[in-house]
Amino acid sequence: MRTRSRLLAATAVAVFGVGGAAVLCAPAGADVLTWNGNSQVTSQSPAGWDEPSGITGSDGELYVASQNPNVPTGSADMTLSQSSDGVSWHENTAYYSYLNGRGEGQIGDVTMAADRAGTVFVGHLTGSLQADIDYTRDDGRTWQTANDVAQLPSPGAASSQPFAVDRPWIGVYSPDGNYKDTKVYLEYHDFGPSAVWIVTCSMSTGSLQCGSPVPASNPQTACNSIPSGVAISPA
Repeated sequence: MRTRSRLLAATAVAVFGVGGAAVLCAPAGADVLTWNGNSQVTSQSPAGWDEPSGITGSDGELYVASQNPNVPTGSADMTLSQSSDGVSWHENTAYYSYLNGRGEGQIGDVTMAADRAGTVFVGHLTGSLQADIDYTRDDGRTWQTANDVAQLPSPGAASSQPFAVDRPWIGVYSPDGNYKDTKVYLEYHDFGPSAVWIVTCSMSTGSLQCGSPVPASNPQTACNSIPSGVAISPA
């Protein structure tokens, strides 16, 4: 069985056959897309970085966040790697130091997004199974955080019970190059009532401010409520 994927950026079609071999079929006169070999993104010890999430910033800088269950207790078990060409990668030590200095702990489930104004966002779970969104506006040199984004008031909201929030995903609506017009939407699964929630966050004040979660599912969702991502349709 063959799977065909249209590569729109290069107006070419890659046909994958048995063994994973790819043949590029480009129209006459079109640019032919070329591929680099595999590049190792993480190098930090111990080994075991997994479940990565990647994004391209508005300036073309590449970012890959990942988590590591093998990191000793007390150290940040998330890392962020950066590259300007997709071949050579380096760890963002500023982000790793920032996470280590927060004291709340992280357990991964990383998710990334970027806006048109140069902001890069990293969502993840904390040590208490809350959801944070970290963000940078200077290519990862300095960081800020919207804390406990999934917090809902008691009674009745399972995210007020720490072990109920899981698998956050973020998406960005960025209508222009003004970062204050950026909105971030965080989606997460709630193990208590087995529901999916959406949190709307805004950069209008100059920092990321998030509202209260609203349900995006109904009682019939039941155990099928683990989300796979969130996307925003432009206005």
